[in-house]
This record gives sequence, C-alpha cells and structure tokens, in this order.
Amino acid sequence: MEPVRRTEQEITRLAADLYNYDLSWTSRDVRRVAEHFDWEIELEDEGGVELDTGLGMGSGQITLTLGEMTRISVEVGSIIDPASREEQRWLRDLFTESYVLARVALGEPAERIPGETPKILWRRPDSTLTLIRYSMIVSFILESNKYLDRVAEYVEDADDE
Repeated sequence: MEPVRRTEQEITRLAADLYNYDLSWTSRDVRRVAEHFDWEIELEDEGGVELDTGLGMGSGQITLTLGEMTRISVEVGSIIDPASREEQRWLRDLFTESYVLARVALGEPAERIPGETPKILWRRPDSTLTLIRYSMIVSFILESNKYLDRVAEYVEDADDE
C-alpha cells in the first residue's frame, strides 16, 4: 500500500497552528486541543489519548505525565515499510518538504540536530515544536519546555552517576 501524507497546505497550517497555540499544559486542555484541531479522540487513559488527526487511528497522541499534558505528537504522513528503499526515499523527501514548509511559516529554527533520527526545533518561551524523522514516520511534536527541562535535568543527573 502506498504511503499517504498531508498536503503542503495542511503541513504549513499544522506547523503554524501547533507552534502558535497557547496552552496551560494541564490535563484539562486535552479535550480543548482535540476540539480546536478537529481531531477525534480514539482511546483515552491516564497516560493520555490516541487521536485520529486525519490520517487514521493513532495518527496523533497527547501525552500526560503525572497529570500534566507534556506532549502533542502529530504524524505528517503514514507509517512506511522500512524495508522498502522507495518508501525510505519518500519519507526523507517528506521530512525535507515539511522542514521547508515549516521554515516558511515559522522562520529559522532554533536548532537542527542531524543524525539517524534528525530533528529540527523551533522554540517559544513555554514550548518547543520539533519536526522529527523516525525510521518509519515523520511527526511534529509540541512539548512543554517545563517538561523538556525536567527531562534534561534527569538525563544530566544520570550522566553524573
């Protein structure tokens, strides 16, 4: 089955809307976020929700950590077959195109992290939007900077041990 993806307009709008969306980052925001973006909640538990964001079930997630909303993840395209060279190329092209579209909408990113799982980050005072290419999917991830700071502190403490 051929992979599916969001249109250029949808990618641009998704990047801009996620980046500019103001959140309190409380669990009370979960339904408000889903309604704002017209996403359907498919599954819900104490760890968050699985969403249909227009690309099918599980194409988005809202993560809760200790009762706080910490992450919104939205797929840009469908999951690929990692054994298919053609689909790997398609995924790389989707990542590159998504970056160009997001850069036009948001300006230059704060950070680019190359590697096997490349990331491009745009930071705001309270949140960070990341475009990431995993081995089988491209996603936008919006995370609370408070949460990211706690994770960085935890990793730093673990490295010191």
